[in-house]
Amino acid sequence: CFALSSVGESCAAMSLRKDLLKQSEKPGKQAETQKRVFTNWINFRLATRDHIVSDLYEDLVDGWVLYELLEELSGQSLRSLGKMNKGKMRIQRVANMNIPFKYLKDTVRTVGIGPQDIVDSTNETLVLGLIWSIIVFFTAKDLEGITGGGKTADGEPKKAAGLKELKVTLQTWANDYTSALPSPVSNLTSDFADGKAFVAIVNRADPDS
Repeated sequence: CFALSSVGESCAAMSLRKDLLKQSEKPGKQAETQKRVFTNWINFRLATRDHIVSDLYEDLVDGWVLYELLEELSGQSLRSLGKMNKGKMRIQRVANMNIPFKYLKDTVRTVGIGPQDIVDSTNETLVLGLIWSIIVFFTAKDLEGITGGGKTADGEPKKAAGLKELKVTLQTWANDYTSALPSPVSNLTSDFADGKAFVAIVNRADPDS
């Protein structure tokens, strides 16, 4: 999307949200689209790891993919939260899954989703919801870093942003990056239609591009 990789990934996540939730899509087709896109996103983020996800619902059950994904996204080790095992039996898988969920508990909003839901993988909607929540949280972190946010007036870390807050942050960032245009970006739809906003953002991010 843009020259800066973190920004590009953030914008890609927002674009995916619009594409994935098209009203014209049937529920089954929408779920399959989400599954495919989320699988590709995970594999992209785990490019330096040994795990490759081919089935989003089956390959997450032992806890290792989620564990390594969160390490990659957060840039920190999760070893302090517990020791992972091979995850061959259900009880081992639940024990593994509890570790990334300890991290998620204090960061990503996962209301109504627990370790057993991902291990048993009987509710595909919950699996998709978890991955989308992770995408939203780390996209917000990317944008907060770019816009200089991330802390409250008291110096405390901000809580995870929801979709509404994320949209506002992205729109503010886009407005700043297109300030040289006669009409800077004021919305994330029609203002990008003629391509001028994209060009302005690319030129601002990388003048030599």
